[in-house]
Amino acid sequence: MSTQAVSVEPQTVAELIANSKQNPLIWMIPDVVQEDGIHILHGAEESFKTMLTLQLHEALTVGKPFLLREVKGSLRTGIAELEMKARPFGSRLGKFFPGQAPDIHVLPEKLRRNVLSGPAPKDRIRFIANWAKNEGLDFLSIDSAVKLFPSGLRLTPSLLPFSSDAQCAVSLRNERLSEAAAKCRSSSGGFAFQFAQ
Repeated sequence: MSTQAVSVEPQTVAELIANSKQNPLIWMIPDVVQEDGIHILHGAEESFKTMLTLQLHEALTVGKPFLLREVKGSLRTGIAELEMKARPFGSRLGKFFPGQAPDIHVLPEKLRRNVLSGPAPKDRIRFIANWAKNEGLDFLSIDSAVKLFPSGLRLTPSLLPFSSDAQCAVSLRNERLSEAAAKCRSSSGGFAFQFAQ
């Protein structure tokens, strides 16, 4: 008879506290980006969300300060740019990184088209999740999260804040995307990804 270790989730306050001590929070950027976190950057058009996100990727990739915080770097990051096609986005990146560009991965144009043709949010997210897994990304940003919702999709009140321009960043460092079965869910006042494990 073989014995298998059974993974039990904490079910009491004491167990949850003990678990958090055994598995403390890890910050990719202190007090800004948490490992395994989901971070939403929401704002009006032309409010420099993309520029801030590019600075974030650069800091996580090469290890330089971000918002006055030291960042170790050496992470594999990727951008799923859904707003712009490859050529205009490349031109914009060239202006942002006029010298040596950091090793930030970009969703290929063919996959971008596949994402945008997905009939439902979960299908669109699945394309991105598969790509992130195949690239071994530690951190992923999606510009714009609203593109995850096909036109004509009925938005629930909790999704309405994200029916405008929003970017989503997902820390994937310890996230298991084994089945690449990503699920999209809404929560009151926000938007979140839930990756099947």
